[in-house]
Amino acid sequence: MKPAIALLVPLSLLPACAPQAVPPDPQTQEDWRAQMAQIPTPGEGCYQATFPTLAWRNVPCVKPPDVPLRPARGEPPETVGNGNDYSASVSGTLTSSIGSFDSVVGVTSETDPQNEPNAFSLQLNSNTFTTTVCNGAANPAACQGWQQFVYINGANGYAFMQYWLINWNTTCPPGWGAYYGDCYTNSNGVGVPVQTIASLPLFKLTGSIAAGTDTVTMSPGNGNLYSATGQDTVLNLQQGWSESEFNIFGYCCGSQAIFNAGSTITVRTSVNNGTTNTPTCVQQGFTGETNNLTLVSPCCAFGGTSPAIVFTESNVQGATAACVCPMGQTYCVGGCTTTGTDPSNCGQCGHVCAMNQVCRSGQCVSACGVCHSPQVCCIGASGNYACNPPNYCQ
Repeated sequence: MKPAIALLVPLSLLPACAPQAVPPDPQTQEDWRAQMAQIPTPGEGCYQATFPTLAWRNVPCVKPPDVPLRPARGEPPETVGNGNDYSASVSGTLTSSIGSFDSVVGVTSETDPQNEPNAFSLQLNSNTFTTTVCNGAANPAACQGWQQFVYINGANGYAFMQYWLINWNTTCPPGWGAYYGDCYTNSNGVGVPVQTIASLPLFKLTGSIAAGTDTVTMSPGNGNLYSATGQDTVLNLQQGWSESEFNIFGYCCGSQAIFNAGSTITVRTSVNNGTTNTPTCVQQGFTGETNNLTLVSPCCAFGGTSPAIVFTESNVQGATAACVCPMGQTYCVGGCTTTGTDPSNCGQCGHVCAMNQVCRSGQCVSACGVCHSPQVCCIGASGNYACNPPNYCQ
């Protein structure tokens, strides 16, 4: 038996070990996403932003699939979609809306009717509205505009806007596709990495209007934002957007997103019309795609700094609405809580106390009481917050 021979390889010839990527802290990432929402994209085109940089960078646009995410038709089903959904309605007009999921319980899989996994669309849909673009329709008085801010997930992922002229009933304008008397066309799209349904709690889809430009932004929760913009003059949405429908639906073409048994999802549709007024929950939807969950009453509406509606959908028998809380508790993102003592929702939802504070009677106060100089409130040798000399702080 021959002795083993050790081969000494210079370190310079060994492959470098890439450092492990550390996922962004969810709360920090949400703060960054909120700040990015205040920074407009530089103009028409496609953009990406990466945490923690507060800037958009231009990326190549892509052509979205030519598939109709069709309007609702006929009798609504018992499950969600094809007209059966909750929408947030406001007085005046909207300038933006955000769709997200407060909680996702029991979801382990999602398929389309052909049993393809992770085939779905996120849709943030406007109401139908009167537009001068309908002047070329067979009967302009019967024609309406409709706009969708969309993320579709299949073999590839795309964020884009789809525009509709409903009841056009004549030859569609150049560049528009025909669909049973309606016409539709897409904006440019931005490519988004393919997602799995396991990431559903992290998804946020935003539609916004600013300076004559409409923008769709997809936040998959991976530390990146993906945006595509287009001119508002395609349909003049700015003049007629007063309702917003958000949900997860089938990939396209009237299809269904099918969740495993035992699935419950709580949906939040946030709206911005420049006021703190409480929107109205309206039981109606606009898209023809569906899912296999059932709406759970009631839908709850909230005003304040982030007006929104919140509702639950489920295929669990006897499911209850997450936004209905016991007496003395308030519904905030994540569930019912006591705002008098919750340091993450102190006094009101979303008011977070500092690290060295606790929530008492709805106020953030020092966890240590009063510290006399030179002592400070910090975690010391005991592992708890207390008044300590600065050099004792961990």
